[in-house]
Amino acid sequence: MSAAEARVAELARERDELALRERLLRERLDGLAAHIPGILWESYFEQSAEKMTVDYVSDRIEPMSGYTVEEWKQPNFWLELVHPDDRPRAMADAGEVFQGGRGESSYRWITRDGRTLWVTSRMSLIRGDDGAPIGLRGVTMDETDIKQAEAQRLEMRMREEVIRAQDEALLALSTPLIPIDDATVVMPLIGTLDPRRVERVLQTLLDGVAATRARMVILDVTGVPEIDAPTADALLRAARSAALLGAESVLTGIRPGLAATLVDLGADLGSVVTLGTLKAGIAYAMNRRRG
Repeated sequence: MSAAEARVAELARERDELALRERLLRERLDGLAAHIPGILWESYFEQSAEKMTVDYVSDRIEPMSGYTVEEWKQPNFWLELVHPDDRPRAMADAGEVFQGGRGESSYRWITRDGRTLWVTSRMSLIRGDDGAPIGLRGVTMDETDIKQAEAQRLEMRMREEVIRAQDEALLALSTPLIPIDDATVVMPLIGTLDPRRVERVLQTLLDGVAATRARMVILDVTGVPEIDAPTADALLRAARSAALLGAESVLTGIRPGLAATLVDLGADLGSVVTLGTLKAGIAYAMNRRRG
């Protein structure tokens, strides 16, 4: 064999070895890609960063998007799948990766069969031998379930906020503080007094007395169907607290059951005036003003 023939044979062996290494590398990459719950891809710029051609995309692309690997290799085909409202952001994010070297972008895909997927692409810049940017590579993950769960949590939080706001509004409406004149306010209570509402009564009463500088407060419990010992104690606490702010307290709507509860409590009514009706309480306040 001549030297020329030997050289040709050597080049052929090197070519075969290179082809074998490339095939093994591709098989290794495909094997790894098959176990990644996302799409591996590599794209290169054509003249500018605005036009990119996919050089490699893993086989998972077809079951995820409905489009084949060959379709994905068309220039800028990935952008055709992006929801029209998300395209400007997707392009801007790719531009930031071009500037910064790496990054990520989340947007919606419209699949071949019309489904909408939320995907996130995590990308890094590919540089040539001279260090100049020549493309991007990355992985694109289907995060639709995550986005839907986030949306459901947000919707639930918003619903809870609305319910909380409605509860607060109802509490405010159920604990009105009504001025009778410049010196007298009335708080007519209607419905069940649970611990939360009792605390609102106390807070509203004290805030109102401080704001209006009222000299007399009438707490009317005519519309409260039942008052247990803790509630009765809380009402007396509210009356005594108002007294600390300089307001005389009148408790009206006293029925036999409440009277018995107060007796059982051994309540020290002190300066708290108790009357049977709201009418009697208002009359008492007017007489005190005239006196």
